[in-house]
Amino acid sequence: MIGRPAMKLSAKRRVITFLTFAANECGGIRIDNFLSGSYHKVVEIEPGLLAVTQSTKYPSWRQVMKPRGQLMIEHRLIEKMLDLTEKELIGIIRTKKVDSLFIDTVVDFIRVYADRTHHGKEEDILFRQLEKKELKTDDRKMMLELVEEHATARKAVAELVEANVRYSRGEMAAFETIIENLSS
Repeated sequence: MIGRPAMKLSAKRRVITFLTFAANECGGIRIDNFLSGSYHKVVEIEPGLLAVTQSTKYPSWRQVMKPRGQLMIEHRLIEKMLDLTEKELIGIIRTKKVDSLFIDTVVDFIRVYADRTHHGKEEDILFRQLEKKELKTDDRKMMLELVEEHATARKAVAELVEANVRYSRGEMAAFETIIENLSS
């Protein structure tokens, strides 16, 4: 994906672009179905052609995984995307050019996977349950800091989207805003 010219993509094409990107850069994507205890893997079988593998049952250890285990797995995938973003940021600074399609892909990943899927589980389930418990002061403080970090990340993503649109229109002043928000 890095280095491709920016283009406007339909929502379906953006999902395919993201899945292709993730399959290439992150070693594949898994689609989990916790109700049936199985998963599918999205793989790129040739450039631009994705396939979804047949349903595979989780090994027995996976079925007894603690609820936080899935959050930890999600953290690892988010970290992989952040590592890729950091590498792209170095290229942006070096070349003084922004790949708007890469920015759109990162934004889609952050909004859909990191924020809606992952942060949604933390905020709507985990943190609500933890609020009902007597927590140590440090643990409660950490939970509140995480909620604040999520809000800060949402604001940075919104600024990144706006700056990317401006940059795509030729406003070079948006370059610094993109750098700043990718760095945060």
